Amino acid sequence: MADPMKEENDNKKNTKNKEQQKEQKQEQEEEEKKTTSSPALSSAAAIAPSAAATASSSARVQVFMEVSIGGEPFGRIVFSLFAKDLPITAENFRALCTGEKGEKLHYKGSVFHRIIKGFMIQGGDISGSMGMGGDSIYGPTFKDESFRFKHSRKFLLSMANKGVDTNGSQFFITTDEAGHLDGKHVCFGEVIEGFDVVREIEDVSTNGQNVPMVGTVPYIPYTL
Repeated sequence: MADPMKEENDNKKNTKNKEQQKEQKQEQEEEEKKTTSSPALSSAAAIAPSAAATASSSARVQVFMEVSIGGEPFGRIVFSLFAKDLPITAENFRALCTGEKGEKLHYKGSVFHRIIKGFMIQGGDISGSMGMGGDSIYGPTFKDESFRFKHSRKFLLSMANKGVDTNGSQFFITTDEAGHLDGKHVCFGEVIEGFDVVREIEDVSTNGQNVPMVGTVPYIPYTL
């Protein structure tokens, strides 16, 4: 003969297990949404936490950028700048990271507007014109300082330009060797932390113009 008390306890136990499994499944689904869902369109106007920097008298200067995805903090990219060999270019980038020259000369709120997988990710248009503008702490543009460092590997930091002596605020990070840019773009630093953040940006879907896309609507999910 069945024990009513035992059956009742078994039913309670089964119900509790089902509730726990349901809660675990919900938690797992929420976590997956955080990591796989597409950033909202409004992220293009979002302002991420301030970029900051630390300078020293050594040959290298380290700066970092906090990157947000869909308005949510995602990770940090840390750069080591070749300040001893390229003091002018390195100082421009450092100051644009800290924003110490004024609100308009600050990477805060700017975006990665151009992404070419297997080549590079480009950002830094602080004028907000999707790659058509920019500025520097020296004026609209400044001269190419040196082509000493080559684009010989991934995770190098280099200045984007529109031709000879047209450096401003735009920069790019290589995601592979890019020797064809040697002698044309000033390589002035390297990524030393946040390689996964760079790769995550590189993997964003783009349109025919290498602009990040959601459906047919351009959007910029990664803000500096």
